Amino acid sequence: MRKHVQISMDEFKARLEAQDVPSEHFAFRCPHCGHIQSPASLVQYMEGKDAGNTAYCCCEGRFNSGGPGCDWTLGGMLRIHTLEVITDDGHVVPVFEPATPEEAQALMSTTVGNIKKCRVCGCDDFHACPGGCSWVEPGLCSACAGDEAWGCAWI
Repeated sequence: MRKHVQISMDEFKARLEAQDVPSEHFAFRCPHCGHIQSPASLVQYMEGKDAGNTAYCCCEGRFNSGGPGCDWTLGGMLRIHTLEVITDDGHVVPVFEPATPEEAQALMSTTVGNIKKCRVCGCDDFHACPGGCSWVEPGLCSACAGDEAWGCAWI
């Protein structure tokens, strides 16, 4: 049986910030197969918010067919994870281990191209326009769709 180490939310955040990458590139290691993933690697399968909420608990293999990773997810009967975070309100949440800074930076160099960006205003999968936006076509967000015809964005 694996030992579960519990850390505070502040310690978990410190471990992620030590990776020295933007939050959309925070990297995690699947406890089942060892695959390293981040929200930026998952954004090709789901929206940015969902990718950010999935990267620490569900292996990328659940969302691709024949790609990297396995189909492991935390929260089931089998408890193979080794790290649990105690949230500020006292809940204990199982999480994938944060990757090393070197692993996170290496993954970022290969996944930065996965993040869609608006050609008009520059918003992306993880940084929406004020008030929110969505993709209307590749490279164009809903907030800028009408403005593009005029050659400018009113942001």
